[in-house]
Amino acid sequence: MPQLGDIKKAKELGLKSNKGSAQYLYYACSDCGKQSWKRLRKGKVESQRCLNCGARDRV
Repeated sequence: MPQLGDIKKAKELGLKSNKGSAQYLYYACSDCGKQSWKRLRKGKVESQRCLNCGARDRV
């Protein structure tokens, strides 16, 4: 089981295509605490919320 803060490359997570060298961080949603792999861009997480919490504000 991954720990919060772990960083892995896409290939290590089984992701394919051109994202093989992208880095992912095991991160917890800032609203509900759900844990998942989030893509890192320029050393920062792309989104700090899970899909469900992000969609809730769009309605």
